[in-house]
Amino acid sequence: MSWADTFEVADSSWSAYQAAMDLTVDHGLQIWDALIMAVSAENRCRILLSEDLQSGFIWRGVTVVNPFTRPSSPLLNNILKK
Repeated sequence: MSWADTFEVADSSWSAYQAAMDLTVDHGLQIWDALIMAVSAENRCRILLSEDLQSGFIWRGVTVVNPFTRPSSPLLNNILKK
């Protein structure tokens, strides 16, 4: 069993790519980081774990959380408690 069998993988779409381009222009994100953020928003993710993006950045309902910061984010703590 591989990681791809364990987790759901979301495909990118043309609309996600277009949104990623807007994120790149409007917020200065790198294109691949922006595409991950856009696909996350399309798939109604609430939290995106990343040590590369700015922790606390919110876009279209997705909040970036750095899982390595201490103290850890209350959003992450709530998920881990479930």
